[in-house]
Amino acid sequence: PMYFFLGNLSLLEIFYVSVTVPRLLSNLLLGEKVISLEGCIAQLYFFLSLASSECFLLAAMAYDRYLAICHPLCYPDLMNHRACTVLSLGSWLSGFLASFPSILMLSRLQFCSDNTIQHFFCDLPPLLKLSCTDTSTIETLDFVAALSVLVPSLLVTVTSYICIFSTVARIPSVVGKHKAFYTC
Repeated sequence: PMYFFLGNLSLLEIFYVSVTVPRLLSNLLLGEKVISLEGCIAQLYFFLSLASSECFLLAAMAYDRYLAICHPLCYPDLMNHRACTVLSLGSWLSGFLASFPSILMLSRLQFCSDNTIQHFFCDLPPLLKLSCTDTSTIETLDFVAALSVLVPSLLVTVTSYICIFSTVARIPSVVGKHKAFYTC
């Protein structure tokens, strides 16, 4: 299962880099710093979605390590292929759904005449500065969305590792402790 999650994380990182690097290379090599508003919003959506998916996937990986170390006898039954698939798909879908409301609201904003972003990719703060309308609602929504991604992911990860450390601390032999930490 660990390699299943690592494969997902690798794929996610490839997509993550593919969202920003082509635009960066275009800016550097061609000096072309123009992107359509639709292209910018699409790039921002994929960037935020993949970042959110990464948080959820890292939390799923921490949970996997928790089960492997704290419940080694039940681990094969608990973390079977179906469970791995559900956790992985849940991470991807949650990430893409978490950023959707902000992007939907962003696409409905009115923008002023100068729509040039002096950035190598479309990030939310520079894009909001170009808006002619009030952006406080979308800023609040984006903050809530970020918290809804970061807080649960962080709680799962920290709780998993606290349980792992307490389990490993109870192992009497040094060799056993080393094996348990090596699994992490």
